[in-house]
Formats: sequence, structure tokens, C-alpha cells
Amino acid sequence: QLASCKSVHVYVHQVNRNWDIVMDDMKISAAGTDAPTYAPTLFPTETGVITTPKPTVPPTSMPTVATVTDCPGDTTGPMEVAAGPIMLAKSNSLCILTKAVVDANGAMSSIAPVARSYDGQAWEKSAGEFATMLLYGQEFGDYTSGSQITLPELDGGSKYFLTSYSYSLSEENTVARMLETATFGTTLSDLENWVQGTTFVDWVDDQIKKPITSHREFFRQRVNPRFAHSLPIGRSDHPCKGQSRWRKFTFAKTDGELWWKEQWFEAKFNDGDKYITIKLNGHVRTVVESIAFKNPEYILEFNKKYKMRRRPREYVDGDFDLYMDDGSYQSLVNPPVTFYTDSIQPPQVLNLPALTEAGIDSIDEYRSNGGEFILHDELTDPLCSTLNEVSEDDDTPVFGKLPDGSWLVYDPRLKLEENTPISHLEDGGGLIQSLTGGDSRCVNAPRTFVNEEQCTLSFSPTACGSSGTPDVEIELNANNIA
Repeated sequence: QLASCKSVHVYVHQVNRNWDIVMDDMKISAAGTDAPTYAPTLFPTETGVITTPKPTVPPTSMPTVATVTDCPGDTTGPMEVAAGPIMLAKSNSLCILTKAVVDANGAMSSIAPVARSYDGQAWEKSAGEFATMLLYGQEFGDYTSGSQITLPELDGGSKYFLTSYSYSLSEENTVARMLETATFGTTLSDLENWVQGTTFVDWVDDQIKKPITSHREFFRQRVNPRFAHSLPIGRSDHPCKGQSRWRKFTFAKTDGELWWKEQWFEAKFNDGDKYITIKLNGHVRTVVESIAFKNPEYILEFNKKYKMRRRPREYVDGDFDLYMDDGSYQSLVNPPVTFYTDSIQPPQVLNLPALTEAGIDSIDEYRSNGGEFILHDELTDPLCSTLNEVSEDDDTPVFGKLPDGSWLVYDPRLKLEENTPISHLEDGGGLIQSLTGGDSRCVNAPRTFVNEEQCTLSFSPTACGSSGTPDVEIELNANNIA
């Protein structure tokens, strides 16, 4: 049956495929094959990859360490540990692994935290660049007996140390900690009024039962940003009104570089002048006896306009910058507001009361180095009636002179109008909209299910209203007339 075969294919199993097999001769011992059987063949008919079953428990990333290193007691001081694989016991108190350099006398320096464990929790890397880089690519293996990691070798004479810490809180400090997380901040009165024995659950229960208050309302009653010109949200206050703000330094942030307008500084000085007059946008701001750039390589030219850069630092002798012709910018110091009897005088001056708690008082002393003030009561100066109700960017500054001869400049702030469901702004902001030329918007609102019980009809001639009268006809009949 094989006589007519032109070629014979021989299949050889389980032989390296890279070998060349040369057959010199072949002998056929049987002519024909037996019928197929169900018996398995001697070799598999197809090659395949034999895989082993997965382990029933995921393998660990490293061999576990049999010995567990406990943290020292909180009174025994630091305990040195060696680099390499280590199993650290979880600590019920605070235990910190640190790196430190120890000198010949045993004094530690260059201490840096590496890891920590507390409250029986697994060990974790400490925050910071040192721990992150030292243990880069490593994570603690968490086991019942502790946490394992391989500590890298240290250089520069550094060593690893374990140190334990313990602390306890008094009831007052415990209450303060809770209030710090559950309120907008702990106050002394909160601590003094805390009833001894009150549980935190009782306190939370009592807070839930209190009437709802508005944080937005609380914020709005106290917010007081600088307001150099009118905006849709409101307008500035008036220099003669109570609670108006004043300052000692010449330039505020609103006098610096603004995205909507350019501001120009000029130091005016001519032959025969005794003082240098400082101007901004053509308005007198103060006079000085001398002024110069901090960088001695640049000379401030008199009677030349310089463009203001960034926002001035808001205190006397704080920096403010000017753009130079060469593209750089140079700094000068923020001068105090000062005028002398023999110097130029500002055009608008109000007589201010003395610096007392009842008249005009210092405010925000830390932030402005004592350079900001608040007027408590309304002024009756005749000049008040001639001043604009609202401030604009290019208005002539208003100055104030104190009884001791010192000077301040008015610092426009946002005027807050009371407009609540209980106390309405009678005209809905119509007068304010008119005074600001439409820059400030009306504050009345359409009737909704939230405010319908407090809505009132305004009869003020300046009341905000619709843009026009709708052209509709309403038929009156017995059904719609009560």
C-alpha cells in the first residue's frame, strides 16, 4: 500500500526543534495499520505548556522575619536597630522609627522620621521627602505579629532608632480637641461653659436641637474688603459714616497693577521745592523729603510717570514696584501719608477725632504694622455733604487730619446693606443702582415658596421693578373679585 508513495513523513516527538535529523534509511515492518482503538497513544498528539496550579495562599513579597522587634518603653529612650529585614511590633502608644547621626558623646543630630505606629495600627511611612525617598518602592508587609520591611543601609554615620512616646489629655484639652474638629474653632467661653460630665454624644444632640443659623449671614455681617469702585454686588461706603476705614500707608493693593486699568506713579520735584510730591494717576497722595529705588544702580527720575507693578505691600515701608524702560522693575518703600504746613496740601481734608477707642481706633495691627484704623461714629464735618456717595477709581482721595497733626487717607470698603426676610431693603436696592449708574444691581427677588410669607410691596419711588408694564387685559368678574 506504500509502494505508490512518493514521500514518507516521519513524526518525531519530544525532540529539540533546533536539531537537524537526518534519516539514512527506513524499513517498513508492517503493510497497513490496525483499526483505531480507544487506547491512549504513547505520546501526546499535540504539544502544550504544562502549568502548575496556583498556590492556595498568595505568596508574600519577602521572606518573613521570625523575630519581632518591640518598641522600647516610653521612659527608656531611643533604641538602635540595624538595617536590613526587620519585623516591627505594632505599638499601642506612639512609636517612631527615625534616622539620626550620633556623635562620640552620644548626642543625636540630623534626625529625620522614617515610619510610625500608634493605637495598635500597622506601621506606615512618615510624611516627608526623606521617608519617601529612603523607602522608595517599598511598602510595609502587614502580619498579625507586626509589620515587616527591609531598611536600607545608611551612610554618613547615620543609624536607625526606635523611640516611644506617651501622653495624656486633661478633660479640658479633650473637650478643646473635640470642639476644634466639630465647630469653626474653640473659644475660651466654650471651655468655661462646658458642663463637667457632659458626653460628646449629649453635646452633639444639643447642637442638633438648636435653631438653624446661617454662616453666610454671619460672614456677610463682618466682611469688609477694599472697594475702589462699584460692582454688581454692591458699592463703597462713605468716609464720613461710622465704621469707615482709614490707613497710614500711602499705597494699598488697589493702587497696584490691575487687570482692568493701568496706574501711574510720579514723583514731582522742581527747583526751589522743599518736598517731593508723590502722585498716583495725577492725584496727590503724600509728600516726602527723599525717595529712591532700593537698587542703587537705578535712579528715580523726577517728573516722570512710571507704571505700577503688582500689588503694594500694605504697611509703611513695605515694598511697591515700578516698571522700568529696560523691561525690569525696581522697588521703593511705601511711604506714610504726611503733609506739612509749608508743603502742598490735599484738596479734600476731613477733621478726624483723636486716636482713642471711642473715636478712631487702630485695627488689624499685626497685618499692617498698626497702619489701619476704623472710625466709630459718624462725622459732622461740613465737607461731608460735598463728597460723593460712592467712590470710583479716579476720584480725588479723601484725607483725614488728626488733632495731633498726623494724617490718614480714606480707604473705601464694601458697604453692606441689610436685606433679610425679616428686615427688607425698602426699595430693593433701587437707589444704590441709580447712584452707581447701574453698576450695582437690585437685590430684590421674585416671590418663591421660600420667601412668599415675608414678601412685601414697596411704595418707594426708587424701588426696583420690572423693565416695563406687561400689555395684558384681566377681566374682572364675580368669580375673581372677592
